Amino acid sequence: MKKHFYKLVCFLFIFLIIGLLQASKFPNRKKIYTEKGKNRSFKLQFINDTLCLFTNEFHCKCLNPDIRIIKQTCLYRIKDDTLFIKNILYIKGDEQRFTFDIPIQDCLPCWFLNEKSRFGKREPNVMVIGPNYSSDYEKYGRIIKFNIDTLQIINNQYVFYYKKISTGSIGATFK
Repeated sequence: MKKHFYKLVCFLFIFLIIGLLQASKFPNRKKIYTEKGKNRSFKLQFINDTLCLFTNEFHCKCLNPDIRIIKQTCLYRIKDDTLFIKNILYIKGDEQRFTFDIPIQDCLPCWFLNEKSRFGKREPNVMVIGPNYSSDYEKYGRIIKFNIDTLQIINNQYVFYYKKISTGSIGATFK
């Protein structure tokens, strides 16, 4: 009787440990990882074992729905603390397009998408000597366009993306 009880306790202990390890395994497919800002939300959601969805949503009801919500579906693979993705609409030769081009919008809540915000402190077609500050459009209106990219998983709870581009850098931290 003692022998069977000992085996049962060992079996339950092993089962509990395996269950806890699986529960802490990244990604938690039920969770939506989000980067929230005042002007927009950027979300990462795992659909299944191979597909994930990135959704950028501007918090402005007056925008055209095609611009207000932009979705990108990607194939993904996880190895250690790295998330490898490939956009299912990836076009070979399009590797240098890191952001979506948003047409000029006249929507007061999304002021950073209007024509004036595209130039910031500098005038269009004028060479600037000295610091080149980001325009409001570059700060708040750029949407990351994923192609074939790598994201870092931090402490099994954050997903971090960063890329240096010709006009500065782009990035996101999903929590």
